[in-house]
Amino acid sequence: MENDLYSFTLCRADWDRVISALRNEAFQLTQDSHRACEKGARDYGTLLWEETAILNAIASDIDYMLPE
Repeated sequence: MENDLYSFTLCRADWDRVISALRNEAFQLTQDSHRACEKGARDYGTLLWEETAILNAIASDIDYMLPE
């Protein structure tokens, strides 16, 4: 079930909203990661940074697959 693939049909504007939401969440997690590391919680900061990378990668993949 973890590797099941799903597809959705959305208009371009909605896909742009999805991409924007992913990037905004990634930015927030980056800020949280920096704060966690500054307070000595490096493991938690690293976990947040890894999630940031995943969200940005998903946003980039969606953006790449969309037609111009």
